[in-house]
Formats: sequence, C-alpha cells, structure tokens
Amino acid sequence: MTSGDDSLTGNMPALKPRLGFVTSLSDLLVLLLLTAGFVLLHTMMPGPIPSGSDGGNWLAVARGYLGESVMSADVGYPPAFPLLLSLLLLVAPPITALVISALIGKSLLVIAVFVCCRPLGRPYALAAAACAGVAGAQLEAFAWGGYPQLMGTAFGLLSVFNAIRWLEQRERRSLAFALGLGILTFATHELVSGLILLAVPVAILHWLLSSVASRADWLRAIILACAFLVPGGIQVVLSMVANADSGVVAVLNPYGVSRLESIGQITRDAALPWILVGALGIAAFALRESGHRVASLTVGSSWSVAGLAFFLVTAESRGLLLTQVGAIILASVVVRRMFERIGRRQTDQPGSRIAFRFGVILVISMLSGISAGGLVAYSAAISWYGVANQEVLRSLDWLHANSKPDDVVIASAGPNGNPTGWWIEGYGERRTYTGVDVRSLSFPEERAQAETANLIFTGEASGAETRSLLEAHGLDYLVVDRRGPNSGWLSGNVASGFQRVYDSPTIVVLEVDSN
Repeated sequence: MTSGDDSLTGNMPALKPRLGFVTSLSDLLVLLLLTAGFVLLHTMMPGPIPSGSDGGNWLAVARGYLGESVMSADVGYPPAFPLLLSLLLLVAPPITALVISALIGKSLLVIAVFVCCRPLGRPYALAAAACAGVAGAQLEAFAWGGYPQLMGTAFGLLSVFNAIRWLEQRERRSLAFALGLGILTFATHELVSGLILLAVPVAILHWLLSSVASRADWLRAIILACAFLVPGGIQVVLSMVANADSGVVAVLNPYGVSRLESIGQITRDAALPWILVGALGIAAFALRESGHRVASLTVGSSWSVAGLAFFLVTAESRGLLLTQVGAIILASVVVRRMFERIGRRQTDQPGSRIAFRFGVILVISMLSGISAGGLVAYSAAISWYGVANQEVLRSLDWLHANSKPDDVVIASAGPNGNPTGWWIEGYGERRTYTGVDVRSLSFPEERAQAETANLIFTGEASGAETRSLLEAHGLDYLVVDRRGPNSGWLSGNVASGFQRVYDSPTIVVLEVDSN
C-alpha cells in the first residue's frame, strides 16, 4: 500500500479487503486505538457506568437467558444484546458485565463508520469515526441505555457496505458478510431491522443508477434485494401479527414532540457544525463515484434516506440518529472530493494553497465543535438519565439480602421519571412493578403494572385501596426513590401505614406485611 493512501489528496490504489472490510494490520491498530480512546472517555465519567434508565432492564432480560426469573412482566426483545450480556454475566459482576457490553455496542458503531469511510482514505475514516463517536445525539443514546440500537446500527451499516462491495467487486466473502451482518441486525434491534429493509433497496437502486449497470448487474441486484427483503419481511410480518395478538404497541415519539423540536434536540449540542455536516451531506447526492469509493457514498445515502423517511412519517427522533450517521459518511465523501480536486491543481498557486488551508480549517472546526458540544451534551445526558449510583446499588444489595427470591416489589418512578424499578429487577434480582410514564412502554403487562404503581404513588389511591391493590397483586415491598416525582408520597398518611425497613437519602423501602 502506497503512502498516498493516507494522504489528504493522494490517489488510492484498489483495496484488497481482509475480514471483508479491513485493509491492513495498520487499520486494525487504528481501530484498536480509536476504540481504546472511547473506552477511556466513558470510563472517566463519574459513578458506575452505565447508570442510564435502560441498563437495569437489559440486566433483567439477560438474566432470563440464564434461567433466572426476575421480571414481573412478560416482555420480549431481540436476543443479540441480552444474549451477549448474559454470557458476560457468567464471568463478571453485573455492573462490569453491563459496562463491557455497553462499550462494545458503542465501539462497534465507531468501528462501523470507520469501515464505511475507509475507501476514502484513513484520515477521512478516522475523522468520520471520531465525529460519530462524540456526536451528542449518539452519546445520549449511550447515556440512556440504547445499547442495542447503537449495536444494531453498526451491524446494519456494515451489512449494506458489504452488500455494495459485492455488487461492485463480486467477492463472495463480501456477500457472506453482508447477509451475516444483516441477520445480526434483525436479531439486535427492531427499529433498525425495519429501517434496513428500506436502506437496502435504496442502496441497491443508488448503486445501479450511479454506475454503468449491465443486465447481469440488475439480476444480481434483484437477487441481493430478495436475500435481504424476503426473510426480513417475513420476520416483520410475523412480529406484527404476534404483537397485535398480545397487545404490544410500537413506542414511536410517545410524547408528541414536533419534527422541528426533534431536529433541535439532535443538533443543539453543536448547531453550526451540524448544519455544515448536513449541507455537505446534501451536496454528496450530486456526486458520482466509481470503484471502491462507491460503497461509502451509497451506504451514506441509503442510511440518510431511510432515517429521514422514517422520521418524516413518525416524527420519531431515533430516525434522525440514523440520518446523522449517514450525513457524517456523506460529508466525508464531499470533503475527500474537495481535497482531491485541490490536489490536482498546481500546489505552488496561491489560490490552491488558500483553498487547502481553508478546507483543513473547516474540517478541524467542525470536528472541534462537534466534539466539544457532544461531550457537554453527554455530561448533561448522564445526569438526566442517571438512575443507578453507588448509594442506589447499596440499597438494592440490602433489598436482595433481606428479601426472599419470590418476593415482589412495587417501585415509584426515579429521577426525571426514569424507571428505578428496572434496576431493582436487573441488579436487585427481585420482580418489580415499575412506576414510569406508560406512554414509554410497549408491552401490555408492563403498562398495567406501571398504572398500578402510578396509582399508588401519585396518592390517587386511599390507604385501604392501596393495601387492597398490594394484596391483590401479591406485592411484598414498596420502594420509593426520593429523587423522583412521587417522593412526597412518603410524607402522606398512606405511607405511615407501612413500616420503613430501610431508609437512605435516596431509596426508602417499606414492608407491606411486617407481621
């Protein structure tokens, strides 16, 4: 591999991928260093990591794979992430296992962006991966516990990337990677599974229209589309039928946030840099690429279109997370083309030198703004979504040690309405009725239990009604989070009818039957 491969303006030789997408051992080293940097970034944050609202839920689901019945409601999630976490639970304590699995999910997204931009050159791939890694919206998903979403996005990006490489270079290895990663996408996150069914045909159509496609190319493209869409479509239909029978509902934009507000939430951490990234991404649709770089343009276009289409229909901000990743890849394509054209000019011309310096300053400014804004947003997101801390974990250790395995707990909502009960199930290993806004729940049994908890802790039920509800559902302990919106329940008359068996500045545990 020549030195031009790593320059800003040099021409690249044709890539000969190893492992389906990595081109050299030096790429592996860069990926390891990049991943290590993000692991260090996350582990430097205060408190147990991760402490977000969904972390306890993933622990609870993973324990189910180990034969431990700790969930009070009947729920079902794609198996890939819980299965990974359950394997880690066999060799590591709960928080350590959750930390490792969460960092794997986040690191895979960074690696996927690097791989998708690698045909542009290593500097561009590194910059794009760093941009995706520190993007405030992506870090927010990490902070609340959207680890399967990040992991599924990574699998989906790599699946489409390898599919296009197969169309372009006809390597069976790329096809195997594409289909295998597609299966992993379906097994990791339902939202991303649905979007890849749109992203794949968009990517294929984009490739056919941007290249000189023969009749054989069209035939191979149709075969590839069927290889993704037929099993994926069957899975989606079966899921819809099963969910309709059980009353499961899709949670999309549950709080009715407007599209303009969603865009603001995604870009508020660094508005001007993201406007520039978006503008560059839009400009990429006017480009035509050939050879090894077409995969970068195509995967960026397909994920941007898929995410944007989903967002326009549902106003669900998670669609913008995918659009944001696609825009980063497309912006990298445009920046690569810009430096390439500058390099074709005479380097001793003043205009060329000025354009080159302006381009470098523009890229550094965008990365600096996104990095600074993303890290500030990440710190705020950790505070907002944070449920578990050392004191909470000590409280759950006490509850685990002083209750029986078949005891059932009812818990009030935690800070900012986040579900403390999920952590009682996943970390404390006790089945729990979790108080939380029912609009954020998909599964009917979860919603019913949350309504019971909300009825009790909002004070709408009298003392007699509360005790009747507790006895009817076989509940043994009440857990109140002082940081939550229902902490005032502790000073009411209903709470005085139960004995406090554990009292800390954060968590209070009351026993239903103290006899």
